[in-house]
Amino acid sequence: MITVNNINNELSITSAGSNGIGYSSDFYNYSSMKSVSWIKDSKDDYYVIINFIANDKNNSLRIKMGSVSNQPGWTNDESGAFNATSKISEWMNPFNFTSSNVRTANVYNASVTGATSYGVYAVSIANVGAANGTVNGQILPPGVSISFDGGAINNQIDVINFDSNSTTFLITELL
Repeated sequence: MITVNNINNELSITSAGSNGIGYSSDFYNYSSMKSVSWIKDSKDDYYVIINFIANDKNNSLRIKMGSVSNQPGWTNDESGAFNATSKISEWMNPFNFTSSNVRTANVYNASVTGATSYGVYAVSIANVGAANGTVNGQILPPGVSISFDGGAINNQIDVINFDSNSTTFLITELL
């Protein structure tokens, strides 16, 4: 039998030796993992498959669901494999999606010369008026929108200057 845990932000797999004598414990860093999925083999056994960034799919980690003794719901069936895959995927995620990680969208209309907020994570500007406006000196015709995204985790965008004096911009900022 094996136990599977999230210890110090690493996947821990501990297996007991034969007849309960001895054990081994392995730790896997989540940042080295590329994907997690599950399969059912020809003997109707279910496995969670973890692929690593540095290796190809021929060197994956296979966790047999029928051998896991400590995780309720990780059973040797489709539901158990799904539960295990979901939980490990949650452990792999660098955020736990608590309220402190939820971003707020600031949506407003503008018919002025101005700039977006500094340090936002994403910005979308749509020209919803009848005339041209400008974004960072470039013409934004009516009915056209443009989006800016910080890209990688927690990257932020500098201010974006706009002039919507003769039209209306609908601006959305992800704070």
